[in-house]
Amino acid sequence: MKSKNKIIFGHHGSTTDDKKIINFIKAFVKVYENNKEIELHLAGYGESFDEILKLISDTNSKEYIKYFY
Repeated sequence: MKSKNKIIFGHHGSTTDDKKIINFIKAFVKVYENNKEIELHLAGYGESFDEILKLISDTNSKEYIKYFY
């Protein structure tokens, strides 16, 4: 059963390598393993776009990581 009290984290802006968004997503996936009441919402586009989509797919995290582009 899904809780209505999820904590939603967010990031918006350009997804460039210098922002370390890939590291942020990897860390979020690890934190989610211990706390299923969180979600990550991402919005933006940049050079890391394809890598972000692949990482979300490879980690089966589409359920709790939403990417708006």
